[in-house]
Amino acid sequence: MKRPPQEPINTDDFKGCIVCLTPGFPADASETDNIPALQNYVKYLARINSDYHVIVITFRYPRQPQTYIWNHITIYALGIEQYRKIARPFIWLRATLFLIKLHRKVTIKVLHSFWLSETALVGKWVSRLTGAKHITSLMGQDALPIKRYIRYLNLKGMIITAPSVFIENEMLRNNGRPIDAVIPWGLDRETEDQDIEGSDRSIDILGVGSLIPLKNYRTFIEIIQRLAVDFSHIRSVIIGDGPQRDALQSLIDKLRLTDNVQLTGGLARERVFEYMKFSKILLHPSLYEAQAYVFLEALYYGLMVVSYDVGYLPYTPKSYIVRTKDDLYQKTAKALEQHHVGRSYLPLTMEYTVAQFNKLYGIG
Repeated sequence: MKRPPQEPINTDDFKGCIVCLTPGFPADASETDNIPALQNYVKYLARINSDYHVIVITFRYPRQPQTYIWNHITIYALGIEQYRKIARPFIWLRATLFLIKLHRKVTIKVLHSFWLSETALVGKWVSRLTGAKHITSLMGQDALPIKRYIRYLNLKGMIITAPSVFIENEMLRNNGRPIDAVIPWGLDRETEDQDIEGSDRSIDILGVGSLIPLKNYRTFIEIIQRLAVDFSHIRSVIIGDGPQRDALQSLIDKLRLTDNVQLTGGLARERVFEYMKFSKILLHPSLYEAQAYVFLEALYYGLMVVSYDVGYLPYTPKSYIVRTKDDLYQKTAKALEQHHVGRSYLPLTMEYTVAQFNKLYGIG
């Protein structure tokens, strides 16, 4: 096994250290579609708390152990994926020992674990050994019924946040554990420049997401089929890739919707924003979302949003939250009939998100 990462540079003159623990993080600045909400959060966290040393420990991606700089922030990749499962606890131990060593040099004030997984396990160990405050944020399906890792954690003794009331309710329903705070991820206004003035909204309905059963894009296609009866020239685009892509294309062909529905495959985040500039409605048929960052992005680019009651969709004149498949169709039809290019909505900024977490950290 390779040696654990070395101590970070430039640790002098800080009030303390904030450590973010995550399964994955971008290998470089070009990977803008790799957990964008987390990227934006870490960037703003370091900027707003400039008197604290912010570092990131990433467990599984990048896949090779390495130390690198991302937006002036030190990233330590453990590269756990390359090791056999039996060896992974030793990597967790090495990460723990590394953080204890770091704590002796620059006091760790906060450990922030993303996902209720091995990151939370290591965060809890280090918290007990150093006295640092430990926060765990649910990020996705970790609110489903308790599985690995969680059985080794005392949930009652943890501070757990969720990005939406939907996930708060899922955690309580599935695991009987109330959430301590609901804090959604805000937008980064610098990278998400919404120059939408004069945009030709030639795409009626846009879908953005992984092509997996949970995202439910079969329903998206079936709704386009119904809408095409009254809107014969309706144009829709689904951006994303996944194991259901071939099956969805076959369904499009079978329903004779090749002129109405286009599958683009996966696209870089910047290209997704380009599509948003030319779209009227984001139709999101997903059955489960922790937040669905794409909701805020779509509102920011002037789209109307139609979705099931999942994730975090702020109440705006352009938001349509539904509970049934028929309602999903009805609200989408209504949005098409009433569409007008309105102003951009910015319901939540990342500055707000950092301020809320700083209160939990005890440094705000």
